[in-house]
Amino acid sequence: MVTNSKTVEEPVHCNGSEKQEHKIKIVWRNVIQFAFLHLAMLYGFYLMFTSANWKTSLFAAFAKANSIPRTIFNNILTAKLCSSNAQICDQERKRQRLSPYENVDKALLSWIKYARSQNAPISWNVLKEKSLEFANELGESSFVASNGRLQRFNSRHNLSFKKFCGEAADFDSSSLKEWKDVVLRDILERYESANVFNVDECGLFYRILPDTTLCFKGEKCVGGKKSK
Repeated sequence: MVTNSKTVEEPVHCNGSEKQEHKIKIVWRNVIQFAFLHLAMLYGFYLMFTSANWKTSLFAAFAKANSIPRTIFNNILTAKLCSSNAQICDQERKRQRLSPYENVDKALLSWIKYARSQNAPISWNVLKEKSLEFANELGESSFVASNGRLQRFNSRHNLSFKKFCGEAADFDSSSLKEWKDVVLRDILERYESANVFNVDECGLFYRILPDTTLCFKGEKCVGGKKSK
């Protein structure tokens, strides 16, 4: 009678030094794989940053890694480009170019400062006429007082139109008592009480002045009370 005998392999027993060597090999293998992956990533970033459209490539890689749909990615990129262009345009506007008629600008600005120191109202038509007057006096025959030119002039010198209150500029507290006790009393004695009235309350206006004036930004806008 023949019996089948199975051959049983005996387990291989490793000593302590062999186990330590095996662990070291595993660690080094992981280190090499980690270093290789990072070198590959760095090389990929290098290729993206040295390309002409590296920003687009970087955004595309980010969108692909995060499973962002291509349409959404394109919308985000378009909005980003529009925002960048708008910022560039704003910066270009801040770089104000000098006017080719610098002498006219200086004369007009000096006149505006003087007029505002006297609380005189300056309308758009007055500004246009004064600019033409100075251009004629300075021999600038090619000067044109267009709306665009005057708007750029106002922007360069921080000028804007504001609504003013005329009463505040004309009020003189030092002479109020004297005028009330002497001048007003003398005037009232010439007329009967029935003929004395307040023009403000009656609404009588003669050649009314504009209710807005050109002034510097931040300036307290007073002056130019309506003619009564």
